[in-house]
Amino acid sequence: MKVLLLSIKPEYANKILDGEKSIEFRRVRPNVEAGDLCLIYASGAQRALIGAFEVGGVVETSAPNMWRKWGKHAGADRATFMNYFDGSKSAYGILIRNSERLKKEIPLVSLRKLFTGFRPPQSFRYLSTEQVDHRTLLRRVFCDLDGRLPHPVL
Repeated sequence: MKVLLLSIKPEYANKILDGEKSIEFRRVRPNVEAGDLCLIYASGAQRALIGAFEVGGVVETSAPNMWRKWGKHAGADRATFMNYFDGSKSAYGILIRNSERLKKEIPLVSLRKLFTGFRPPQSFRYLSTEQVDHRTLLRRVFCDLDGRLPHPVL
């Protein structure tokens, strides 16, 4: 199982966790597949890990086709969507399953205490083997989520 840490603007991160957004759009394809785990880091003023979701799959197409098929699940208007993909040859969408909000956010200052030198990604990053092996962050996430995501309890 891969674990991807996604930086998402708070408006969209909260829409995912409230069930109003069922696909997360990206200009670069993350190397994830169905069953992998995405941790949601709310960027901007919120600056905290706020939830997680299971990857349902990844779709790739042009921005206009992506909007036609997935626009109603975008959590944004068409102009914002098309502006985001301006200049991109492909649009990627991470399908969201089983999103869960943490009972208590993990602020950036706490993430930096857990992982020396931690810097939130500009878009996304994979957690290192050391981070996954030590399970510090994942144990806290799964504890906060009551183990409800369909992944092995750590």
